Amino acid sequence: MKPLKNAYADMPGFYCFACSRENPLSLKMEFYHDGDEIIAPWRPLKEHQGYLDVLHGGIQSTLMDEIASWAIFVLKKTAGFTSRMTIRFKHPVSIHQEVTLRAKIQETRRNLVTVKTTLEDESGRICTEAEVTYYTFSPEEAEKRMGFPGAEAFEMNISRNP
Repeated sequence: MKPLKNAYADMPGFYCFACSRENPLSLKMEFYHDGDEIIAPWRPLKEHQGYLDVLHGGIQSTLMDEIASWAIFVLKKTAGFTSRMTIRFKHPVSIHQEVTLRAKIQETRRNLVTVKTTLEDESGRICTEAEVTYYTFSPEEAEKRMGFPGAEAFEMNISRNP
């Protein structure tokens, strides 16, 4: 599992609610690339609850939408925007444990890419799943419209000292 770099982090004005380190209200997500999946371990705070001790459904939706966008960045090597999201809440998610989000490309039809996402609790049980369809641009158009820095910008340069 390889850690991914947030290629947008140093861009002026970057304040993403899901993954910015500078935004004090951000969910501060971090991402990893593992084969054909993008993975994001994440720990909720008490401020993220809906019902007592249960992770708010809107926060779950945000987490799943964000990891889907990273699947587009890294696995499809472009950017786009969410055009549809179908979510199924299967089990309540406790705010007292780390969760793991996973995203995998499910289908590509021209410029529409469907990403299958899941949110698992610490036991590995899938609590929430979603299909997120993205309208994607060519890498050149993604750079022009969305400041997409290129898929290689998300790779960590890890040097190992002997």
